[in-house]
Amino acid sequence: MDELHTKLEVDFATFLKEKGFVNGSVIHEPHIKVSGREMGCRPTFLLIDPVNQERLAVVEAAEESKSKTVTSHGTKSAQEYLELCKKGIGDENLPAFYLTSNLYENSKSPFQIHTFNKKNQLEQIDSELFPTLLSLTSNKMANEKHDIKVNKDHALSSFKLLAYTLSFVLLTLVVLDFIMSLKGITLLTAERLALIGTAVILIIIPFSQKFKGLGVEWERISANQNAANNTP
Repeated sequence: MDELHTKLEVDFATFLKEKGFVNGSVIHEPHIKVSGREMGCRPTFLLIDPVNQERLAVVEAAEESKSKTVTSHGTKSAQEYLELCKKGIGDENLPAFYLTSNLYENSKSPFQIHTFNKKNQLEQIDSELFPTLLSLTSNKMANEKHDIKVNKDHALSSFKLLAYTLSFVLLTLVVLDFIMSLKGITLLTAERLALIGTAVILIIIPFSQKFKGLGVEWERISANQNAANNTP
């Protein structure tokens, strides 16, 4: 971790160690690129998973630092700055915390921790409620699993709609072919059936992990399989 500038940062860094944040899980004043903003942003702390380097939370301290290009001056600007950092990271749901010095001498904590509630309003939380490294990583994994499930459900719904539409179109063609055959006209020739089959395959393949039929065999290569194949 880079050199800390204030007592507030030193106290909070010590607090993070007590919360299980090991070396490599806390980055001090990282530079985060933000689209459309040349200087980007530099939050006081960025908490990451030391194993896979995923971003877990962002923390902004109230005390001004020499290296900051933007500082927080009240609730609104602190919120805007944290939102800017989350935008640069690319995760609008990333946990964000606002840190201020504790002005109460008899308090057990040298700082106050604030976060934004569901109404996007700043509220203070007890330091005991600040998440540990384990809880943040677990929450990140749970959110990713939820996103995967939502995407799968959406893909399944889209596939069902597509299947029903194709079934209706094919049934309509069969009925028309039967009606035309009564008049001695062949609507579905072998060539046309081959083209229809090819079109159906091309429509279905993007939704499939593996497809085998109509003389075509196709399998999607996962990221893990691709990595394994490229391993010397």
